[in-house]
Amino acid sequence: MSVQIPEHNFGQFLEQLVQKDHEAWASLDFVLRRVIIHWMLKQYGHSGYFDKSEIEEVYQDAFSKLFEVITGETENTAVFASYDKLKSYAIGIAKNMANQKLRKLKKMEQTTRSLDQEHYIWLISDNDRYAQPGHIEDRDFINTILTDLSYREKMILKRFSEGDKLVDISDELNISPEHCRIIKHRTLKKVSDKLKQLEFTNVSSGNTK
Repeated sequence: MSVQIPEHNFGQFLEQLVQKDHEAWASLDFVLRRVIIHWMLKQYGHSGYFDKSEIEEVYQDAFSKLFEVITGETENTAVFASYDKLKSYAIGIAKNMANQKLRKLKKMEQTTRSLDQEHYIWLISDNDRYAQPGHIEDRDFINTILTDLSYREKMILKRFSEGDKLVDISDELNISPEHCRIIKHRTLKKVSDKLKQLEFTNVSSGNTK
């Protein structure tokens, strides 16, 4: 599928957007999605704070904001003389949203760095045997596990272990509840696999207690 914005008749296309024409908005979404997500992956993809799912969420929020601006559903106004102006404006929205989210995540990281190991121990695996006292007493063992977790993964496990609901955790992290649930499940699986790997290594080398 190849979609192009009609530069030669952009005024008419813009009017269709103002009138909430479905095909016009679908065309704009198709083009901007490739442009903005590619730009965001390049800018934030290697930061350690955003994955593809989060970048997709930022794009969706930015596109929704653009929709409000163009259709007059917000007090903010903007004039677009060409598609390039509109594209730059949309990228600007995405950049502002991403930077706001980045600042929030970095602030949360400062809190996570000071968290005690005990916040994670009992929830690090779906299998109870991985949370036995013998493992908890082995601080080097636990540190090895936690080192491989990002601050966001640690935060989700900590908050969940404290009894917080996923909807509240996701709101604090500025992600969807479903995305939060996926991260929690993925983190538990990651830790469980790491524990099994470390235990196998210890048994193979004869380092058993």
